[in-house]
Amino acid sequence: MRALLAGDPDGALEHAAAAEAIGLRARSFNAQLMAFTVRMQAHLDRGTAAEYADDVRALMAEAGPEIPAMYYAAPARFLLAAGDASMARTLLRATLADPARGRPKDAEWLECHWAMADVAIGLDDRAAAALLAAELAPYAELWAVDGLGGAVFGTIAEQLGKLAGYLGRPAEAGRHLAVARDRYEQAGTPALLARLDALAVPRPEAQPIGAGRLQRSGQVWLLEWRGRRSTVPDSKGIRDLAVLLAHPGQPVPALELVEAAGGPPAAAAGGSLGPVIDATARRAYQQRLADLEEDLTKAEENADLGHVERLRAERSMLAAELAGALGLGGRARFAGDPAERARKAVTMRIRAAIGAVAEQDDALARHLRNAIRTGRVCSYQPEETVSWQT
Repeated sequence: MRALLAGDPDGALEHAAAAEAIGLRARSFNAQLMAFTVRMQAHLDRGTAAEYADDVRALMAEAGPEIPAMYYAAPARFLLAAGDASMARTLLRATLADPARGRPKDAEWLECHWAMADVAIGLDDRAAAALLAAELAPYAELWAVDGLGGAVFGTIAEQLGKLAGYLGRPAEAGRHLAVARDRYEQAGTPALLARLDALAVPRPEAQPIGAGRLQRSGQVWLLEWRGRRSTVPDSKGIRDLAVLLAHPGQPVPALELVEAAGGPPAAAAGGSLGPVIDATARRAYQQRLADLEEDLTKAEENADLGHVERLRAERSMLAAELAGALGLGGRARFAGDPAERARKAVTMRIRAAIGAVAEQDDALARHLRNAIRTGRVCSYQPEETVSWQT
């Protein structure tokens, strides 16, 4: 740990090997975990995370699902640095879906939340970053330490500064980073001071959120978002998005989107053919959702991330199906209802269009998922003002 703080990751790796050898003679799995902790930080400091990624995956598989889900945060942060975002995405989804469950306030809480903050910034997830900034705020003066002397991440003030900068709060970022610098100077930690010196805090003017481009060019649409340019094939869903982005904050009936994309005129809509779902089927849906909630609670308590993901996926699918069959106040929708047909068609094709965008620009797709509202009336509701060329 001291070698890491002094900026000597190679020396830290040598010490880790010696400590692990002692632990193996004592048959101590915890000693392996301590060496593992040092090695992860050393490879991060050296910029060689990819070289150790397979070892991280193997050890996490050996650890199994018994540990709380938040303990996956540091390995997820490491694998994200190595180019593998799968564990990081799963972790953030779990964090946002149920922020409090499965995150005990123990000795690992600070370092796990430090790691999750890095993950949120790395995945460009503003919602997760804002949540983590609020949860870490009371602990600015404390240090995040991974393991009993394995690696020091730094003071929480530094991480709060990074989060504030990412969220577009430069004055707050400056205050937190000044506190962190003072603590690092007092502690005599040159590696952490050097990291602060190299830290470029994102500011709104450096990463503008206020402009985008979605314009048709023949059979493709040109995309531009935060300096990244790409193209996606023409589709009705992309045309729907173009209409909504051109009218931010304005409600647009799904029937009008159908018409704008080449469908029948909204005024020519006909009548309905009866309820979409009967009472028996509705009760079956609701019972299965209740069973899923119970199973999900158990899986989260056991930190079984794979099972949690599968259960959440089924819950989301069933909830969407039930919501599609019910209207306001839980009243049944009616088959053949033109507004209902339009709602279903537009929702499906917008979802597919955002999926196509995600293959080219994940950050833009995430922005659209957060800002687009679908239903019988659709809208584009960004958190901040965005000017689109369409």
